[in-house]
Amino acid sequence: MGTSERLQSVKAALQRATCPCVMVIASPAVEAACTQRNGLALAELLRPFGVIRQLNGSVGVPVRTPAEHPLRLHSWRLRFYTSDTMFQPAPEAADAYLRDEVLGAAATEAAVSEVPDVQELLAAAGGRGEPGTTPWFGAYRREYLRLMQFGEHETLDHPVACVLALPADAEGDLVAAFAALWRHSALPPLMQAGVMEAAGVLRHHVLVHDASGMGPEVLVAAQEKLRQLAVTLGSSCQLITINSGSGSGAPVGRRPWQDMLHGCLPGGGGGEPAAGSRPPVPPAGLGAWLSEADMSGLASFVHELAARHVIPHLEARLRALNVQVTANRRGLKNQLKSLLWRKGGSSSSSGGGSSTAGGGVGSSVGSGLDSPHSMPSTPSAAGVAGVAAPSYASGSVESHMRQLSDLALMLGDYETASSTLRLLASDTKSDKAYKAYAGVQEALGAAAVLSGAPPSEASAGYKEALHRYLQLSQANPRNREGVRYATRAVLLLTEYLRAQRLHAEANQMYMRGHFQEDSLRAGLLLEQAAHCLLALAPPHTRKFAFHLVLAGLRYDMAEQAGLAQRCYRQVLGVYSGRRWALIEEHLHDVLGRQARDAGDAPAAAQHFMAMLSCPQNTLYCQRLYLGQFMEALQQAQEQLGFPPVLELPLPAVNCERVGVQHDGQTCYSGVEARQVAPDSWKVLDAALQPALESHPSGNWLGQLGGGGSRPRLAEPEDSGDRCCCVGEPVGLDVELSNPLQLDLAVSQLRLACSWEGPAEAHAAEGGATATPAAGGGGGEAGSQQQVAAQAEQQGPGFRVCEESVTLNGGERVVVHLRVVPLRLGRLRVEGVAWLLNGAAHGQAAFAIPQPRPRKPGSSSKVLIDADRPAPGGVSFRVLPPMPRLEVAVSRLPPTLLAGEVVQCTMRLRNSGATTLQHLSMAAALGSDGTGVILGGSHLAAAAAPRAGAAAGEQPAADGALAGAAAAWPADGGGGSPGSSVGGAGLRPACTFRQGAAVFSLPPSVRLGVGQELELPAWFRAPHAGTAHFALVWRYEPLVKHEALAHRTVRFARSVEALPSAHMAARLAAGVAGCAPGGCLLQVQLHNAASEALTLAGLACHSATWRLCSSGNGSEGSALEVPPDGSATLHRQLVPAGDSPAAAGAAAGEPPAAGVTLTQAEAALLEVSRQVAAAAQAALPKHLQQQQQQQEQQRRRQRQERQGQQHEDDSGVDVVVLWRAAGRGSGPPRRGFCCVHSQRLHTAPPIDAQLRGPAGLHFDFAGGSSLCVVPLILVLRNSLAAPAAVCIEMGKGADGQPFPLGVPSWAPSTGAAGAADESLPPRADVSDSGVNAPIGPAGSAPVALAAPGALSPVRQYAWCGRTRLTLPAVQPGQVVEVPLRVAVTRPGKLALADCLVSWHYAGPPHIAGSRAVPPHHCIVEQLQPPLLP
Repeated sequence: MGTSERLQSVKAALQRATCPCVMVIASPAVEAACTQRNGLALAELLRPFGVIRQLNGSVGVPVRTPAEHPLRLHSWRLRFYTSDTMFQPAPEAADAYLRDEVLGAAATEAAVSEVPDVQELLAAAGGRGEPGTTPWFGAYRREYLRLMQFGEHETLDHPVACVLALPADAEGDLVAAFAALWRHSALPPLMQAGVMEAAGVLRHHVLVHDASGMGPEVLVAAQEKLRQLAVTLGSSCQLITINSGSGSGAPVGRRPWQDMLHGCLPGGGGGEPAAGSRPPVPPAGLGAWLSEADMSGLASFVHELAARHVIPHLEARLRALNVQVTANRRGLKNQLKSLLWRKGGSSSSSGGGSSTAGGGVGSSVGSGLDSPHSMPSTPSAAGVAGVAAPSYASGSVESHMRQLSDLALMLGDYETASSTLRLLASDTKSDKAYKAYAGVQEALGAAAVLSGAPPSEASAGYKEALHRYLQLSQANPRNREGVRYATRAVLLLTEYLRAQRLHAEANQMYMRGHFQEDSLRAGLLLEQAAHCLLALAPPHTRKFAFHLVLAGLRYDMAEQAGLAQRCYRQVLGVYSGRRWALIEEHLHDVLGRQARDAGDAPAAAQHFMAMLSCPQNTLYCQRLYLGQFMEALQQAQEQLGFPPVLELPLPAVNCERVGVQHDGQTCYSGVEARQVAPDSWKVLDAALQPALESHPSGNWLGQLGGGGSRPRLAEPEDSGDRCCCVGEPVGLDVELSNPLQLDLAVSQLRLACSWEGPAEAHAAEGGATATPAAGGGGGEAGSQQQVAAQAEQQGPGFRVCEESVTLNGGERVVVHLRVVPLRLGRLRVEGVAWLLNGAAHGQAAFAIPQPRPRKPGSSSKVLIDADRPAPGGVSFRVLPPMPRLEVAVSRLPPTLLAGEVVQCTMRLRNSGATTLQHLSMAAALGSDGTGVILGGSHLAAAAAPRAGAAAGEQPAADGALAGAAAAWPADGGGGSPGSSVGGAGLRPACTFRQGAAVFSLPPSVRLGVGQELELPAWFRAPHAGTAHFALVWRYEPLVKHEALAHRTVRFARSVEALPSAHMAARLAAGVAGCAPGGCLLQVQLHNAASEALTLAGLACHSATWRLCSSGNGSEGSALEVPPDGSATLHRQLVPAGDSPAAAGAAAGEPPAAGVTLTQAEAALLEVSRQVAAAAQAALPKHLQQQQQQQEQQRRRQRQERQGQQHEDDSGVDVVVLWRAAGRGSGPPRRGFCCVHSQRLHTAPPIDAQLRGPAGLHFDFAGGSSLCVVPLILVLRNSLAAPAAVCIEMGKGADGQPFPLGVPSWAPSTGAAGAADESLPPRADVSDSGVNAPIGPAGSAPVALAAPGALSPVRQYAWCGRTRLTLPAVQPGQVVEVPLRVAVTRPGKLALADCLVSWHYAGPPHIAGSRAVPPHHCIVEQLQPPLLP
């Protein structure tokens, strides 16, 4: 409905409310003729014909207004009421009728009807369809306005005419009969009290001819009587005929009386008879005895009554009242007289007349004109602010003014009505007759609406009326009449505002009117106020919900459960999912109690269930809510006959993050394997891919990549295409949490699954694509078909496993739930189900995010424009039975020493349904050097006892790493091979690629169903801490399947490595005692373990160096290092190209007897070396280039200075073997620590060091101002030839004098100053890797001299000679040279300006120099002793 249409509807309703009232008084005979035949009283019989569409055709009826404005009435309306029903019913009776009759059925229907959601309400509000959302409000509003008619302070409902009806066969004097009928009839109560004027009512006389009981002669006689009556009474006499129909058969045409009849109250009133007094409806319907001629006659009668009698009567009365009002109220003179008289009268005596007609001032028209004004009936009451004065007397000027305005409204003269009402408003306001004043303002608002005035003018009148009506009850709370009239003003105003689309103002008026109303009407007003908020732009959804909550509260207080439930259900659609826990809890609590009281146990259980997740409540409330839910659930089970399955919020299930554990192409062996980062597994999977080349295809098609039985690496499994095998469990990790403080018992916890049978293509794929491999594949294919056939014969497609868990208050657990597929097809896991506390069956649907679909033919690119699928469960494609490899490691201790080599057993078992082959393993090379290697193996059937593995190890020669990496020993293979393998023990082939060690078993190795394979394995963790190792086994089924060409199993373990030996090594060239071209290996070892370690030997693995024996036989002796002890090992290295005899002759030493490494230890050493190389390759490119440049520069320096010819490009691997006590009674434990890629470091021939006091105190303020510090310069010749040494003090490393401007010390208390940019910066002197910084690091800045001052001087000076020469320092000789330095002030010294130069006569001829490392000394001021 559009705005203009709704506004026209509002105006039409106001015109119906302001049309004239016609009182009907009929004799008992006439009433009996009407009610017995037609079920209607005479007034009700005439009521439908009161709507006159055309008064005088298209011309209309002219009306002479007081202002002589042209006015014509084209359509009109008359309201017919029986005289004894024209009164306002008692408030209690009216409220009971509105509550029970009007809202009773609506509330019942609202409780069970579908509640529109917010979007539907918004659409209805945008389409101006608000009444459709609450249809009961329109009926309530119409009935409420009808019951508020016939008020004493307004004359709109006063009768303007009276129809007196006698039967057509009445005998005697008709004039006397009509007069007696008037006198003895029950007039309206207000007319009996004198409020309604009886003298001004037009009396219209009617003779009623009952055609069903009177003959034609009676009609002729009645016409004659009517002519005689017209001579006496005038033209207001008519004859009507009724009941000329048969009263049987279907009614002709639509009967209009049904819409004109309203509900009856027990005491009557509001224009309707008392309840129970209305005659029953005849079998043929209302008006059954009225023929078409009768109905046409009734319409003609009403038309003539309105056009010939009522309109002229109202016109004449309107003009007469206007003359009286003009003479007494209009004009400047009358206004001044009224103002002065009213002021004096309101402050004078309180004597006045009564409220009855003729009993007070202005009781008649004539008396009212004698005085300039008429006071209220009770002037004393008018003097109280906020208290309404009683109604004005019927003959007062105020009463005439109100009649004048109301008659003008009836005739459509809105200008006269508005001017008269404004004048009357000023009088009533001055008299403080607020009830009359409010009625006048209400009429002003109606006149403004009907005349098309601006909305502000109409709203002002209604708002003022509302304010004054509410004042009546505020002054006297017992007086509820003002509240009722205020509600009427609210209903009229808000309907007009909503028609004008002023929904915000309408909301304010609804809210203002509900405060003092009773609960029922307050709920109605609040509900409409809420719907007004939805019609705003933008809609106020949250305020709408809040207003509906208030309306629901008021409905609940008024015992209107149906309407309250509807409000709360609508609010739930707004607040649900907004995390407003308190509001949702209140709503569900109210709805649950209402549903329980109504006997709807399932609905009550639903609402009480929503209150269970309330972590903010106390323990008492949580226990109370859980108890009432269980009680309601038990009642619901009794009503339904079966236990309902609910979406329980307890326990809380994380439906979005669910861990899926299924054995498709990738299997996991243990929980630790699933916790490894996916990127680590990708490296191992990629390392296994080249291993496929060792298993060639059985035909040439496979070699060309054209298919066949050649195994291929399938694409990584996507979450949208998961697969599993028949008989293998599928696990999901579901997170459960208990938000309450109560303990919850969760039993029968299981996955909710569904199964779909395979399509024909899937069936063909599952059976026809299997091709047997060489070596007995036909039997395997037959067994696979038998297993599939058996699975098909089984009933369900899956079997779920149930779990039970008890959740303490606030506890959060992850439960692993499993389902086993039994048949081919597609398994869908849609959610989880459980039983709470042994009574409530709950379920929850998974909402796992689904990926976007991929592009056709692509395994990585997704369709960006495609819509993301809705979140849901997990789907699996069930494949035929496949082999399944299980990996376990035994004899691996939980704790070990860092670097310890531990032998353990790796057990492989085929727990699947078919045979597997082509086994290969990839072990990760950890970043910390953790490594795993494999040895020989033993194969046995599952039923046969397994043979133990021998622990003997064959030693390998020193440096034989290449052979150890290429061919592995058969250690531990002492048992006889099983039935599937013949020949000697297994020798896995090993390669290193892509950051992993890859082991491949021979192609002849196969594992049947239930068979086991044991392989010896060695493990080493080089560093302390938690050591992790991960490995992947790859295998293929003997009977190939396109969807699953191969499978992998991932295994991971972690052990705790305790601290053991910490090792550091250094290769130094040019050391005394070394052979020409040789170097000295220095190894420092610290035992950080809690037990003693025995050093078994030292090994050096290099392509250019080899160890030499020390000649004293100490190589074979063991050195025990206690806990927290240290040891230093010195061994000489000679070039590997020299013969051992030559090297021994040159050094005077015998050749070394190599230290043995087992093949397992050599292999683990290779693993450590691979890790070190990978770490070096992982450095950024700029760091790698920088290291290479530095290494090349150092190599050139060594070659230039010492003539070194042997360079090791690959570096030297230094290995120290150690032993520790065995665990318990076991054998001793072995291990080793190593450092890789050690480079040759050239030591300076002359080692120099300054020694002296670290600190001293001196009194600079005493007699001497210089403090002399004694020093000793220690020199040592490390070469095998004498050297000439020169010592120079006061020079830097470049031989230049030490700059004076660079301070070499920092005063203990000195001001910080800015550095002079003109001075040279500090420099570091380095030679052969030895750095000697000039000046102390971290010293405070020194205040330098300002420009133009004296040149800076040194803060210390060397005493004595500053150049000393030692002509010959013998090989290995240590020389101590005493030196002294003088200090001028306290502070921290850094003596770094001492240069040592040397010269060797040869051979070889070596000359060079180096700066002596600085010596730091602190000189402090000596404090004087304290006086006693």
